[in-house]
Amino acid sequence: MLFYSFYLMKSYIQFLAYKNFLFLLFFPFWVLSFDLNTLLFAVKYVLSHRFQGFFKG
Repeated sequence: MLFYSFYLMKSYIQFLAYKNFLFLLFFPFWVLSFDLNTLLFAVKYVLSHRFQGFFKG
């Protein structure tokens, strides 16, 4: 399940990168500007709200 969530996140990042190339350029700086706990909280928040129906259904 953890690997599958990582795969979904990777695919979503790739989708955003193709949709907006500037996102691909600035994403590493955005990650480095946060500490690890804040980043993990943001990922959990996004996944829990975006895939809530998918995991419950």
